[in-house]
Amino acid sequence: MKKDKEMVYPGSFLSTEEEFVPGKNAYIDEGGNVSSTTVGEKDLDMETREANVINKTNIVKPLDVGSIVIARV
Repeated sequence: MKKDKEMVYPGSFLSTEEEFVPGKNAYIDEGGNVSSTTVGEKDLDMETREANVINKTNIVKPLDVGSIVIARV
């Protein structure tokens, strides 16, 4: 049974480590939050209690010369 699906990006918050363990394309940061490692669809599996990210990198347009990039560092 799936709980929640939304688009996420590298570093996006998925859950806390108390609620879900990191699964595919996810990691625990220094604050104890489970975060995404890639662009994709958030997938919280209620049966296994894993926070996964279904990789959707094929939907992201590659950068070209002259592209404008907005980012937070």
